[in-house]
Amino acid sequence: MNLKPHLIIILLYLPFTQEINSQDWNTFANTMLYNKANLELKLHTEAKNRVVFMGNSITEGWIQMRPEFFNNRDYVNRGIGGQTTPQMLLRFREDVINLNPSVVIILAGTNDIAGNSGYISLESVIDNIKSMSEIANANGIKVIISSILPAIDYPWKPGLDPAPKIIKINKALKAYSKKNNFIYLDYFSAMVDDKGGLKVPEYTAASDLVHPNKKGYEVMEKLDLPIAEIKSISVTGGKSSDIPNLYNSIHVSKVNEVQAIGCGAKQIYDINEDSFVVVSAGTGTACVSYQNGEFHHLGGISVGGGTLQGLSSLILKEGDADKIEESAQKGNKNNIDDLIGDVVNDIGSLHPDITASNFVKAKRSNDLNNNDIAASLTNMTGEVIGTISYLNALLVGVDRVYFIGRTSLLDSVRDGIDKRLKLAGVTGKYKANREFANAIGALAYLKPKI
Repeated sequence: MNLKPHLIIILLYLPFTQEINSQDWNTFANTMLYNKANLELKLHTEAKNRVVFMGNSITEGWIQMRPEFFNNRDYVNRGIGGQTTPQMLLRFREDVINLNPSVVIILAGTNDIAGNSGYISLESVIDNIKSMSEIANANGIKVIISSILPAIDYPWKPGLDPAPKIIKINKALKAYSKKNNFIYLDYFSAMVDDKGGLKVPEYTAASDLVHPNKKGYEVMEKLDLPIAEIKSISVTGGKSSDIPNLYNSIHVSKVNEVQAIGCGAKQIYDINEDSFVVVSAGTGTACVSYQNGEFHHLGGISVGGGTLQGLSSLILKEGDADKIEESAQKGNKNNIDDLIGDVVNDIGSLHPDITASNFVKAKRSNDLNNNDIAASLTNMTGEVIGTISYLNALLVGVDRVYFIGRTSLLDSVRDGIDKRLKLAGVTGKYKANREFANAIGALAYLKPKI
């Protein structure tokens, strides 16, 4: 793959001011800032559906203000405060290409207009973003170009009238994205006020004018894809069979949920085994096996996350899964459940700390702690899921189970699952992004890799 044209572009569009020429280029681009983090990623983390966010302080501040957006996802933030597009271009290989992402989201340009690293023309700013996009595309990375966010002024360099310049760059980036089949994220239109600035106080502070607040980042997290960019739609689960075959003239493919569960797990876990078991812990619980080159529905149970939320709503008046989990972490299920050691002296190989009867102590007391109730509910849900999981693993003859679905994200439920699996010598596997497995499987099924 010949990338020499990109090297030429880099040389053409770097602002060769005397100040910058006197610096080491690695220092200028701060290429070493993420060196240790990049090494850790490459050594210890498999790049699977990885997304790299390349940008300046707006990107860097995103993970600081909204860490929950990046948690439990393979989202890699590579923003550096104050940087301009030539600096990003210089570190693009270290901070993007070498991390082997599936997608890169480029948000850049406002510091160029502010002249943070010296004068640079608007055309050169556009060309630097094009160069990053083309380097990514040449390396098989999906490109998403973000619009520059609105700004009426730069407090650190007032009087530059950035608004019309931002509009001009965004117009060029949008046209370029369309021509090259890249996705263009129009943050500008969603966040601009009637003067061309970032809305105050909705999305930024009057003392800032450039960096989003929490609500601003929440807007940015809604990565709305223009309908024109969508070529096909794949659906699965629930009542998906009732969905029309066309949506806005786009063909809708309906994927059997068993296939979606299996394909999704295979994609997320990169499974290469001849036979395996997947358990989808969602509203209910479904068990799927892969044997002889085909997926099979082993069966399922009606107990799952929906059961947990429903019972909690009835008993605790709380149906939010995250709040139930928070309460469970503060509680002690042993104040409500009887353990094997509480009721018998010896029962073969069963450990005395295993639950003998869920909620049995509740019949002897009306003074129950809500946190203890939440702990018992989540544990009971996990134990039921764990039991059906190890039974199906033994049926298929495997010693591990791959879990997908949102209910398996709750630590208290997962602890209950693992305690049951341990009884049969079965191991549970839990990987990031498993809550999206059905959707990923529905897409993967259209282009089978099995």
